[in-house]
Amino acid sequence: MSLRDIVVIGLAACLFAATAVRAEEEPRLDPLALSEIEQALAYHRAVSAKVIEVAVENYPPEALRARETGRVILALDINPNGSLAAVEARDASDAPVRLIDAAIDAANSAAPFEPYDAGLVVLFRHVEMQIDYTIQE
Repeated sequence: MSLRDIVVIGLAACLFAATAVRAEEEPRLDPLALSEIEQALAYHRAVSAKVIEVAVENYPPEALRARETGRVILALDINPNGSLAAVEARDASDAPVRLIDAAIDAANSAAPFEPYDAGLVVLFRHVEMQIDYTIQE
């Protein structure tokens, strides 16, 4: 049985954007802005999938033997050239330290990511994801 058969790692990547709107103004969607948001969401999904693929392939053997499971929430900052500027595990992570370290290592190993337009840094730079380390019987 392969590691992929044993381990299921899930992902939740979210992108939140807020715009200040005065009460008397009706919010309008610019078709170009919507396209940029869709591009950013696709980028976030691609980054998350790449990190998760590396995480699945590198579930720590000691964690498997110890039957360790848990959730790691990662925050990545990615430079426009695709290099990883920073990665950290959020406090909401409830996994053992060994799995948190493995998730951070997976993000570092998955980099670099695809470059993006520096003019869209607000939408593309910050990527958050959830990695669920579980062992199926």
